[in-house]
Amino acid sequence: MANSSALVLMTLFVATTAIVFFIIGALGPTSTAVTSHEMAMCVLPDPLDRIREGSLDLIDEDNCNAFGSGDVSRSKQHLQAYPMKNIMFYTQIPSKLSRHVMSRWFQFLITDLGMQFSSGEYAEKVTKFNANKLRFEIAMGYRDDHSGPWHHLTQGNVSRTLSCRPNTWGIYSCDHFPLFELGSCHYKHYLVNIVFPSLPLGDIVDDFRGLAPLSGVIIYEVHQTVGFTKLWLTIKAALFPVVLIMLCWLMNRLSSQTKPLALTEKSLVVMGISLTVYNAPVELLSLYIDAPWLLVLNDFRQGVLVASLFSFWIILVGEHKRAPQEEKDHTGHIGNYWKEMGVVSLSCIFFFVYEFCERGIQVAFPFYSLWGSAGSRTIAWLFIGIASVSSLLYAFILFTMIIGAYNSLLQKHKTLVHMSLPAKLKFEFLFIRWKFFLCLTIFVAAMSVGFLFLPATTLLHWQQGKGYFSYYTGLQTGNYGVWNAYVLLMIYMYAPQRKGEELVNDGPDFEMTSKFIAKQSQE
Repeated sequence: MANSSALVLMTLFVATTAIVFFIIGALGPTSTAVTSHEMAMCVLPDPLDRIREGSLDLIDEDNCNAFGSGDVSRSKQHLQAYPMKNIMFYTQIPSKLSRHVMSRWFQFLITDLGMQFSSGEYAEKVTKFNANKLRFEIAMGYRDDHSGPWHHLTQGNVSRTLSCRPNTWGIYSCDHFPLFELGSCHYKHYLVNIVFPSLPLGDIVDDFRGLAPLSGVIIYEVHQTVGFTKLWLTIKAALFPVVLIMLCWLMNRLSSQTKPLALTEKSLVVMGISLTVYNAPVELLSLYIDAPWLLVLNDFRQGVLVASLFSFWIILVGEHKRAPQEEKDHTGHIGNYWKEMGVVSLSCIFFFVYEFCERGIQVAFPFYSLWGSAGSRTIAWLFIGIASVSSLLYAFILFTMIIGAYNSLLQKHKTLVHMSLPAKLKFEFLFIRWKFFLCLTIFVAAMSVGFLFLPATTLLHWQQGKGYFSYYTGLQTGNYGVWNAYVLLMIYMYAPQRKGEELVNDGPDFEMTSKFIAKQSQE
């Protein structure tokens, strides 16, 4: 590429990719779907034994005379004679009446539990006496037909913190809290059984014994839509071989050089490998095997890609922000950027620790949640806070480095007056091209940081499926498209070009250009 029209084509390539991928996501299938399931009830002599012992039958509407469908007021007189520990709450996902089934294309299954209380006095005293700890035992089952026996999946003793407030109808609705998360949706039907040994204050206040204060128990279920999964895997399956071929081409060209690899070239290879690994559509495994670890693996792959992108931008800008007089003593070693890399590492480590403590543990125990209690919630906010502050510090460092690179570029530009006209025109274009890559890096970095700092995915899940336009899904696919376009463009520009029998790196690294300009400035 030796003229300004190439820059126009590169700009159009990145801009078109961003727009097309955003439109595909925004106008395509929404990424998640939400359904709610009111829990029915069953009076049993041994509900806790049924949860704790996997050999006993789980309870559904076929083997229990349930009272209502979550509106417990209609059966309160009958149930008031029974202690809470004898009442089993149950629901089937999806509802048996819907005749629908869960699909492996759903990829994951996330649920929240919502509890409603009809007594304002109860919610007030729960808050006043700080008796907001809710303890319950839960068991899950699965089956792949509509009427067969349920197979025991998992069970656990769970503790959560209630946070309730009155709504416009006078009913105290509590914030729904995380119930469980499955990293794959391998079976067609799921059954949830819950027993509350007692409600907060139920053992010490007569008016609040049993079901008296309870108005309803609802499970909110979230899964990825079939349409979005197919769209996402199609995009990844299409881009994976393209990036892999370009990466192999780059590494072949770099290995054919006689000079050692520059630091920027090494970081570009790492970034290309990270993107190739992220593009691999390993989610297809969940269509054939139960893979609850896929969510953790996908988040880890994305984290490695983001870390490689952040590191590449630091090195790319840092290698070109040096003043001409600094070129002679510069070694081009990763140790020169230990402070900047330390900030990147700090952010990635704390995000990884949070991910491992949340979804990593959920692989073995789906009911675990860092947000389930005040203490663990504080730890979660600490991890996220440190990682977020480190990310913001990284953005500030990158911004100052870009300003320094631009100032260095102006200093080097002054040396062009001493050159011949052909050389001056050549280097003038190189400077224009480097300004283009600075602007492109700012654009991609801003998109990446903005995407990572969107509200938590668990909150965005509840906003999906409303209307025909999804900003979040559009940003998700648009950002993914820009990452691929950027890496492909960098690979093409940095690959040594063949001139006759020799490979020459005429890309935007400008290593030889910088040394030549430094020599000119010293003369």
